[in-house]
Amino acid sequence: MASAKNDSALKKFYGVAVEYCDFVDGLKSWRPRHFYLNLQSLLAKLLYTILFVQIDEFYYRLPNEKTNDEKYNAKHSDYKRTAKKMERMFLKDLHRVVQYHKENKDEEAAYRASIVSNDLAELYQDVRKGIVAFEEASKEGRAVASWEWRFNYEIHWGEHLLRAITTVYEILYDPLPD
Repeated sequence: MASAKNDSALKKFYGVAVEYCDFVDGLKSWRPRHFYLNLQSLLAKLLYTILFVQIDEFYYRLPNEKTNDEKYNAKHSDYKRTAKKMERMFLKDLHRVVQYHKENKDEEAAYRASIVSNDLAELYQDVRKGIVAFEEASKEGRAVASWEWRFNYEIHWGEHLLRAITTVYEILYDPLPD
């Protein structure tokens, strides 16, 4: 049975996940004012709120067809569209960060920065899966959402989140030459 504490954590994370996805969905072909500050805030909120989410034990009693339902998976074309949209937002600033790292022979940091749009698209896809499950408003849907968010944070999208936070931080605060 899900505890009231975990139910509250799920609701909070759901709210932040929707806020992040709405932010990405709302991006147009130009970068909005305060883009980096808003993105940094959302990424930090995702990181903070996921720490309180636990996998609902009920998840492990669900039949396979409930836990592997295709309706939770996004299309690859959606991923590509999201990655392209994020790429447009970073154009000049990202080039500056990548070049800085290459000039300083830090290929790992250059690579990390160069894939930020892919990291943000992966993050979007992964939290979107849990949103779809959570919005079913059923015990099963919440259990699947808890697993999608927490388990996949630990094994997959947490790394995308941390790399993106680092790159956004560099763009905002590191004294890189123009």
